[in-house]
Amino acid sequence: MILTWFYFHYESRNLVM
Repeated sequence: MILTWFYFHYESRNLVM
């Protein structure tokens, strides 16, 4: 699902910050 991909991308950014 796209939602999962979006969520994963968002989480990745949070981890980077």
